[in-house]
Amino acid sequence: MKGLFQRERFLDFIGNFIVFETAHEEITKKIAMQQQYEAANKIIHRVLRETTDRGLIWHTQGSGKTLTMLYTAWKLKRQPELQNPTIIVIVDRLELQRQFRETFFNVELPYTTWATSSRDLLRKIGRGSREVIITTIQKFRKVDRPLDYRENIIILIDEAHRTQY
Repeated sequence: MKGLFQRERFLDFIGNFIVFETAHEEITKKIAMQQQYEAANKIIHRVLRETTDRGLIWHTQGSGKTLTMLYTAWKLKRQPELQNPTIIVIVDRLELQRQFRETFFNVELPYTTWATSSRDLLRKIGRGSREVIITTIQKFRKVDRPLDYRENIIILIDEAHRTQY
């Protein structure tokens, strides 16, 4: 309680880590768990303040990876120094893409879309889209060159260990 009610942390929590999901005509309030709050803020810190361009957050099954990425994307989009970044959320299965898409749309994360095909993904990235794009890793299969050189493209990958090769 003492940690949560520090002024800056409390305002951060209220502004970035509470969402309302509308599904099946019901509204559910979703509040970040501590590990989601800490993980999202570590990602934000790394993107804004560190020189390294990659990192790893380890979650156990069922610990809320989808919501961690949602909170991260939500807060990244609100960082003025990132100048409205493009966020690409990459998963390795269509089932996960559906899950992410439903969650992100049900909480009405602004400017969220998904790539319907490889061609659609390349078009979205090629035109400098500033959206949150949900896609599968397989749609990058035919990419053989850099698609965009902007500094404010952030990639969040779920189950990255399955697609390292």
